[in-house]
This record gives sequence, C-alpha cells and structure tokens, in this order.
Amino acid sequence: MILTVIYLIWRVRNPPKEELSLKGKHVLITGASSGIGMALAVETLRRFPARLTLVARNATRLAETRDNLIRAHGSVGTDINILSLDITLSYDEIVKSLEANHVGVVDILINCAGTSVARTFEETPPKVFENMIRVNYMGAVNLTKALLPDMIRPALAVNSKGEGEIIVFPHERRIAFFSSPAAQLPVYGFSAYSASKAALSSFANTIQQELEDDGIMVTVVYPPDTDTPGFIVENEGKPKLTRIISEPAGLETAESVAGRSMHYILIGRRNCAFGPLGRALLWYTAGVSRAQDDAHCPFAPPLPPVIVAAIEIAVAPLLKIVSFAFAYWMRSIIKKFRKNPDLFVDYKNGDEVNGYNLETDGFKKPIVVRNKSGLRMKVPPPNFNLHDVVDFTDPEIQIAVIDVENQCDSMMPLGEFVDKFYEKPRKRILNVLSFEYSRTKLATYIRPPHVVKELSLVDNCWAEPADEDDEVGPVASEKPYVQKYCLMSMAGSYTDFHIDFGGSSVWYHVLWEATFCCISTAEHQQIIIDTPIPVATLRLKAGDTVLLPSGWIHAVYTPADSLVFGGNFLTQFSIPLQLHVYHMEIAQKTEQRFLFPAFEKLHWYAADVILGKLTNCLYAGQEPPPYLLKAASALINPLQQWLENRKDLPKGERNYYLPARTYLQYAYSTLIVKLEDMIHSFISRSPSYHHASSAKRPRKSKHQQRMPSGDEGEKDVESDSTDPLVDESEGYSGIHARSTLPESSRGCRFSSGSPYEDDAEDDGLREVLDAVPELRSSKLVGDEYVFSLTESMDESVRKHRRRKAFSKNSQKSDDPDPTWTTVSSKLFHYTIIAK
Repeated sequence: MILTVIYLIWRVRNPPKEELSLKGKHVLITGASSGIGMALAVETLRRFPARLTLVARNATRLAETRDNLIRAHGSVGTDINILSLDITLSYDEIVKSLEANHVGVVDILINCAGTSVARTFEETPPKVFENMIRVNYMGAVNLTKALLPDMIRPALAVNSKGEGEIIVFPHERRIAFFSSPAAQLPVYGFSAYSASKAALSSFANTIQQELEDDGIMVTVVYPPDTDTPGFIVENEGKPKLTRIISEPAGLETAESVAGRSMHYILIGRRNCAFGPLGRALLWYTAGVSRAQDDAHCPFAPPLPPVIVAAIEIAVAPLLKIVSFAFAYWMRSIIKKFRKNPDLFVDYKNGDEVNGYNLETDGFKKPIVVRNKSGLRMKVPPPNFNLHDVVDFTDPEIQIAVIDVENQCDSMMPLGEFVDKFYEKPRKRILNVLSFEYSRTKLATYIRPPHVVKELSLVDNCWAEPADEDDEVGPVASEKPYVQKYCLMSMAGSYTDFHIDFGGSSVWYHVLWEATFCCISTAEHQQIIIDTPIPVATLRLKAGDTVLLPSGWIHAVYTPADSLVFGGNFLTQFSIPLQLHVYHMEIAQKTEQRFLFPAFEKLHWYAADVILGKLTNCLYAGQEPPPYLLKAASALINPLQQWLENRKDLPKGERNYYLPARTYLQYAYSTLIVKLEDMIHSFISRSPSYHHASSAKRPRKSKHQQRMPSGDEGEKDVESDSTDPLVDESEGYSGIHARSTLPESSRGCRFSSGSPYEDDAEDDGLREVLDAVPELRSSKLVGDEYVFSLTESMDESVRKHRRRKAFSKNSQKSDDPDPTWTTVSSKLFHYTIIAK
C-alpha cells in the first residue's frame, strides 16, 4: 500500500518523457541492408526526414535499400548516405573508413548488426565463436569507440530543412545496442550467441553509467525472435530443443520491433523488452546496475533506486519461483528429447559379435565395441594419417568432396584434398564420405569385421564370377564394392540426418573421433511432421567400432579432425526394410550414384538363396527363422515388378538389373512362384507334418532343374529327384553354396559319394542325363563318359577353369579365417576331362 502511494506521487511529479526530435539529427544504423536494421531506417524517415547513414557489408543491397527508401519517402529533405563497411575490421581500419567517407558527427548511433548460429557447444567450431564475438561484440565496441569522441562534445548541425545551423548538445544524443533475451538467460544451443550478446549487454550497461554524466543516453534492446532473413538462416541448423525453448517468446515482425525500439531510444530509456517474457527477464536481472533502475514499467519515468530495491525485494521470491519453473521446464524437455545412448546401444566384446549371436539375439540396435580384439578385423595403427592414405592409393584419384558450409559436392584429386586438409588456416570445411578404396593397395591393409562377411548378401549371395563383364554388355553390373570406405572430415564437418542407401547396415571403425546422433527405427516409424523426436548422441573415441543396423536415421558431427574407416552391407535380417528404402529412393528419383549398386540383381540372388534355405527347412521338417519367411514374403511383389519393368530393356542394360539365367536355380517367373508356394507350404503345414517329415524324408518329388545351355537359359525341364537341389553346406548365414554345371563339358566323371543308397544314385544319374543330353551319345571309357565339344564349348570350359581358380584364390586372400565355412555335401561330383 505504501509503495503504491509513493509510486502514484512520483508518477504525478514525473510525467512520461517525450521523444527526442530528429530535426537536424544525424542517424547512423548498422546492419541496415535487411531485417531490423532496414525497418529502423524506415521508422526513422517516417518520424522525420533526418540525415541517415546506412552501414552494411553488401554495397549492392545497401544501394537497393536506399533507392527503396527514396521511392517510399521522396527525395525532398531526405539525405541518405550508404557506407559499405565490414564492422569486424580492426579499430584503426574502421576509423580510416569513417574519415574517408566523411561520416562526421553522429547524433544517434544504432548498433543493429549481428549474426546468430544455433548449435550446441560441442557442435560449434571455434571459428564460429571468434566470428560471433567480432560481429556481435567487437564490431559494436570499435564503431562506438570511433564515433564517441565527437558525440560527447556539443556541435553545430545544419537543419535538414535549410533553416540555418542549430546546436546539438550531448544530452540530445543516443547510443543503442541490439542484444537478445539469450544474453539475459542462457538458452540451450546458443553457447556462442548467448556469450557474445551477454558481452555486448554487459558493455552497454557499463557505458550507460560512464556516459550518464555526459548526458548521452544508452539503450539496450532485447528483441525476441523476429521474422527476418537472418532468422530463417538461423533456423536451418537450429537444434529442435532450442526451437522448443525459444518459441514461447513468440515471433515479432521487423516493423513492430523497429517501432518500439525507436520509441525507447528517443525517450532515452535504458532497456527495451518485448512481451511478458522479456519484461519478466528484465525484472529477473534488475539491480545489476543503475541501468536497470527503470525496469519496472515501460511508460513510467525512472524511480529512485531505493524504490526499485524495495520492489525487487518484494517481487524476488515470486521471480525465483518462476525461474525455478522455467529451469524445470527446460530440464524436462532435455530429458524427454535427448536420450541416454546407453539405453539403446549394445556394448559388446569383439568375440561376442558374430553371425550366430546376431541371428540368435537379433540385430536391432547399434553395437559398440571398445576393443577391436576378437572382431577379426584389420585396421591401420593409430598413427596412420591422410598422407599414408595417399601413399597407399593414388594422389590423382578423383574423389567427391563436400563443402560443409554450402552442402554441395565436387570432384577433387585426393592429393589436393589432403593438402587442403593440412592447410592452416583453412579456407573451407571439407568432408569426404564416399572414397571407396577396394581396388587400391590400401584395401590389403584394411579388412571389415568378420561378422560383416558373415551377414553380407554380397559375400553370401552374389553368384557372378569377377571376369564376367565381357558377357553382359557395356552397362553390366559388377560385384558391388561398398564395404570399404575411407571417411576424412575436417573439424566442424556435419552430415545431416539420413538413412544409408538401400537401407543398408553400416560398420565404422573410428581411427580418430566422431559423434553420432541416432534415431531408432522404432522412433522414426511413428514420425509426425513438426513433432520432436528423441535423439541419442553417441560419442565415439579413437579405437571404437560401431555397427548400425538397417534403417537407423543418423547424423555425424566431427568436433575435431576425423579419420574413419567403414562400409555398407545388406543382410537377410532386414530385407523388408531394405526394399522399402529402395522403393522410396526410386520414387524420389534418386541419382544412380546414390543408390546401392546392383540392388535389384543382388536381391534376385538373395531370393534364390532364401528359396534354397526354406526348401531345406521344409524337407528337414524344421521351422525356418522368422526373418527368412518375412524376407521371402517381402520379395515377391518387388521381384514381379522388377521383372515386368526390366525384361524388355536392351540386353546390356537389362543385365544390370536382372542376373543371367545361368546363375539362378530357376527362371525368373518360376523363382517367384516357388517362393509363393514355399510360403504357403509353411503357413498351411499341419502339426503332424513336422513329425512325419522328421521321421522320413520323401524319396521322390518333381523338381525343376535349370537347363545350362541356350541363349538366355530361360527354359526349365522336369526331372525326378530324391531331394531338393539345395546345397546342404552353410555357415551362419544359411546361404547355400550354389555349384553350377558348366554350360558344356568335354567329359564328366561322377563319383559315387552320394549320401543316399540304392536307387537314389540311379535317380541322380537320370537327372544328370536330362541336364546334359550330350552324355547320352558319349562313350564310356572305364568310369568316365567322353564326348566331343565344339570350339565355342571348348572356350567355355577354359573360362570356367579360370573362374574357379580365381574364386578359390580370392576366398583364400579375402577370408583368412574361414571358420564359418563347412564342407559341402554334394549329390554328385563332376570333373572335366580335356581330350
């Protein structure tokens, strides 16, 4: 009650201040080419046609702004000058520029230039902090320092209407600094911005006290989020959490901010806040200096410090409660939308990461291995660097290099990139993500974890020999090489959230360091636009290895220079999701270079393999793993669609998408039908079938065997067989090792090593005779069948020998630890006899 009476008496004795007249005043505004700065220029001319100096870096945009102002307000009595000046220059350079452009005495200085970058401290490169301090703080300090000596002395000014000279005293001059609410209360994601604006506010509050006796009034403006071009740029990289925290303050227009700010500047108010939140923050920080004495009301004159102190004491408990509630709100948001990585990551020892364990336990979460021992992986030592990468490859290799700031890529020789990597200071932040080195010397020194070989569809399903390219045309698909990538990233590099091509799984071994931000498949399956999604940050140190399952959305940030070796692989576990991602890529017309190589052909081979696995399970009376049935079911429709879309393409192009008939167990359409039948067999199989089939396998069944001759090999023949023609050999992956009879043979010798007795061998011989009709006209010499071959058939035999030898050598070098390979139990063994 007493405070109210005192306030009313003070209000009567001290009416609200009037605005300072702009008559004859010189107004200088920085950052005037756009946003709030441009709106302040418009607001100035709306009040009075004063002399106006617009300052910004971009001279072209400044000229456009001046022309727009002249068109809007006329040229009569309007004196608008532009000054192209980079305020991040040194103090001496700023002084020289002001003198060279004859700026003269400034009566109202508005420091509005600023920049904002919303990133967490860990994600913010050091140069961003330096630039933020130069623009937001030192630019205003140096420009104010350069202009202040003339502002504190009385000066003659020419009336803009030509009415003669007038004297302008210091108490008629103003200085304004545009700060931010982030300077009053730290906000998540604004580590660099808050610090620079806090420095500016502290500086402004200090010179408010120093210049008060000289009569110059200093105003600090705390504008909220404002709809300007700079705010749009800020939002492009703003963390979701920062957005959630800052949105309650609302979004102002540049015009409303300029109007309120100019009013406060002209009446000499020390602070200008917007909205209830801005006013509460002023109250919350009141009492810091005499600068805060007028924080109580936007329309009342300043109260004595003793009154302000009494108000603060009375209101402090309430404000503290509000601040605690605000802090609790921020913590709850952080807790809700920032997951603990330990909750969704499996930390394992190297020897625990193998195909058997992943089939048993599933591969649904990222796996992190701190010690590579037991992974059966080969990587360079910790002192390996980018110069070594060049030495073991070729400095002239063209690699795709991403400019992180512009998010565009270009081709560059590897040697040139490495030179730029070690260049100091760096002109650009460059990032290399797609340097595949399988065909360089470096590949012999690096080998992915053995589990990748166990799971990979390429390693377990791809049936074409490496030297098959001459048979399939100019756009033929070779074996996909995607398991060996070298990632080289400068400090501050960032790769935005993405799913790897084809929904592939990924392995990474971090030689230096990197930070992953991950979203689980369970989360992103329920994504709603503009709804925050929990993201977990996974910080990998030097020596860590991580395997990401299919479909995990992730971003990568490198706070320091980073060197990572990794690769991609498709698995049987995730075929439905892989097909879904590929469908999405095709629907979005993704460039061919960003697609998983030969994706469709690889899944034809996978379908062939899965059919064999399911057939084995059916005849053995076993239940197949659920992922195999899901994979088979998911493949049927895509295979039909691919066949329809690709079958009429020219041969060379068709062979990129469809495998040669020679390498499939059945013709394309037959393979699809067989998959459907197999699925129905397991669905409709009665419980008694399992017992009967496990007691005795059926002795005879009709089975289609491919014809190894013919142009396209599309014909099928019917034959009697005692067993499905599916190889029984399998490691973990369950991929049967397809062995194909050569297209022709000079002679064949069959061993009697069949696992079946009596008439099983006769059935098998009849099957072979059906498959190789030439044997019917051959001669029996001892235990060998001998017949003549044409020259083309003879050449085919020689090619087959070379491929077989090459395949054995490749397996020996690529897989030094073949513990997952078992001896094949073949129905028949054949040898080729050259006569």
